[in-house]
Amino acid sequence: MRAVKTLHSLLVGACLLLASCGLSPSIVSRAAARASDEDLLDAHGNIMRIGGPARDVQMPIFAAEIKKRGLVRENRTEAISRGQVEIGMNRNEVRAAWGKPSNIDKTTTISGAKETWRYGGFAPERITFYKPLKWAYFANGLTTEIEE
Repeated sequence: MRAVKTLHSLLVGACLLLASCGLSPSIVSRAAARASDEDLLDAHGNIMRIGGPARDVQMPIFAAEIKKRGLVRENRTEAISRGQVEIGMNRNEVRAAWGKPSNIDKTTTISGAKETWRYGGFAPERITFYKPLKWAYFANGLTTEIEE
């Protein structure tokens, strides 16, 4: 079942990315409406990073769907629209700005759960289109440190 869900997620993500690269806005709107929250956030962040004509023309469709679902806080939308991550952002907001991380390390300490999200570099499970390495550090679900 997990393999089917992973395959479905990959297919939806690919459809979102391909749809945003030149197809009509109505096709992009339908794909965005059908995507899971995670796939929608990843597609938004990936297009932010990759750029191109679709970024300016069709990003409002992704942003509107993200807003409609309440996936990011209103005070973070401006930074996300610039592809920037800020201290205090939650996981959804970082995904919307930078896309899916190439690696997530989780640590549990006496003071709580911590995560390190790495972007870029070598990801053996998939081909990456990432720029040089970036890191987002989380404690209790919010970014505490950013390295670019």
